[in-house]
Amino acid sequence: MPDGLVGVDGDDGEDILTRDAVLVSTMPPDFSGALAQGGVWPPAADSRAPGLFLRRRRDRFRIVPVNVSRSALETLLPVIERVVELAELPGGWNSCDANPVSATALRRTLEFLLEHVTPGVDLPAVVPTVRGGLQLEWHNNGLDVEVEIASDGPVSLFMEDTTTGETTEMNLIGNEQRMRRWLTRASGKVTKVVSADECKARFPDDPECADDVALLRRIPKWHVLYDRNRGRVRPSSAAFEDDRDDSPMSVYRRDVIDREGDVPARVMAGREGYGFASFTAGYARSKNQTVCSDPLPDESAHAVVCGPKPKSIRRWLACNADWVVEPPFPES
Repeated sequence: MPDGLVGVDGDDGEDILTRDAVLVSTMPPDFSGALAQGGVWPPAADSRAPGLFLRRRRDRFRIVPVNVSRSALETLLPVIERVVELAELPGGWNSCDANPVSATALRRTLEFLLEHVTPGVDLPAVVPTVRGGLQLEWHNNGLDVEVEIASDGPVSLFMEDTTTGETTEMNLIGNEQRMRRWLTRASGKVTKVVSADECKARFPDDPECADDVALLRRIPKWHVLYDRNRGRVRPSSAAFEDDRDDSPMSVYRRDVIDREGDVPARVMAGREGYGFASFTAGYARSKNQTVCSDPLPDESAHAVVCGPKPKSIRRWLACNADWVVEPPFPES
């Protein structure tokens, strides 16, 4: 066995993954090319941190682990063993004409697991697709998340909140942050954003969103009240809480909507009785919040406002926001 590798030889002479092996948790830039080509990576004389290695012998895929982070292996080994098992299925495994799992799908699945199935995310179920790909699935905490890795490499996502009926289908590229939030929610291990520093790291402020940009917040009719002190109808402070999974508060950038020649009503579809309250990005930043653009597949203007929101901040937003669309409020 080459220097630096940990494992045992199988009966067929191939290096196989064992529970005594260890894996790396990060990948250098040229990792993908090394996997596609096969062979030992990196060479024994190479001083770089080692990574996973993929080889194909007699049309069978094997993974050779290297001696680095044991904790990463202990977490990921069960699902990686499942992936390797599926990668060895022959063509026609479904008693029809299903393709075997492609080398590209296997490589991309391993990359996905190492990058995204991090502490706080449960291990997924793994199934093959008839076109030579693999699918990872999470079904927990009222959420369904499915990640399909196609035989030629592209990764697509399907996510559904079974309690609200919200569904999202999109490609992985450009949506990694949103997918990770869903995976964490599906695992029931949400990490709360508790500090401004965390927000700056996880939801960095968008310099292209100027201070005078209006941020629109949808306000349900149940969050509308009459403030006798101020003599007007306004939103409740409860309308400016972060989401129930502690992901940052959603807003919509008015400048993006205007630039696309549209009107705010486009993000109100299906929400009869809702209103729109507006405050500027500069106001949010003055309260130690970041404004991070977070476009969705069906709404390019979506953004999040991230930062601690104690009662004082939420009341400030509620009392200072301007109505763009005022919801109906019963006279009393």
